[in-house]
Amino acid sequence: MPTFQTIKTEYANGHQGGADYGSRVRILMRSPTHFMFVARGIRIYKRATRMSYTDHIYVSHDTRPSELPAEGRKNIDKAFGVGAADIAWTALTQKGKGTVLVDGGGVALPLPHAVQVANNEAAYDAVSPTMRISLEGIDCCKQCGTPLRPKTVIHHLGNKLKDDHPKTIEECQRLTNNRVIAITGYSRNYTEKWGYVDWFETWDGDGYVDPDFCDEKCAAHYGRRAARGLDLLPADGTVIHRDLRGHSNVNHYEPDPVRFTESGLRY
Repeated sequence: MPTFQTIKTEYANGHQGGADYGSRVRILMRSPTHFMFVARGIRIYKRATRMSYTDHIYVSHDTRPSELPAEGRKNIDKAFGVGAADIAWTALTQKGKGTVLVDGGGVALPLPHAVQVANNEAAYDAVSPTMRISLEGIDCCKQCGTPLRPKTVIHHLGNKLKDDHPKTIEECQRLTNNRVIAITGYSRNYTEKWGYVDWFETWDGDGYVDPDFCDEKCAAHYGRRAARGLDLLPADGTVIHRDLRGHSNVNHYEPDPVRFTESGLRY
């Protein structure tokens, strides 16, 4: 006799049995060999690497039938074991607890896309080292008083993990004499690198992108105020140019050698 365990209702993505149902589907029953779901009717599919319509087993064309058709009950018992139809009907009609695992249920079906994305992001955020520390005593804009933008250095650690690859600000600080103010982990696409630092940012405590203003608007406002209260400077063409580049880069790894195609294109 098969074993049955009713659990909280499971939902899977809408791509099942070689068809796209447009949204998540409710899993009513699953075993190591078959699964049954509710979407445009109630259907059973054999577990296979590539499922098609030939793997489809009829249960009901109605997602909320008043009772299971005799043929559908017969097919449920055939796929999942004697007594499965009665248990499936109970799971279908009760709220919240509506997925039945037969003989352990086998591997769970892929989650709905939005749920999977949320789970992945939560798992990534739990181990990602990405953080930025607060800078105290930083100079402020002479017009609006907001903190100025520091001129920093970005330290790249490369795509290959090292034996002593840093995971924290303290470990990054050993690689530089300047203050580490931010670290960034590898992206979500590299699961094997989660928890490691991809690049970190340092500041010497003195340099700013612009030592006077936070942006050009504040510089213009300050200039207009000065022009109305002070004698104008001679129009000799002297201009103070702002350094638009906020950081420079340092590589802590050996870059891959430059290669060329037969046509001379670099890659």
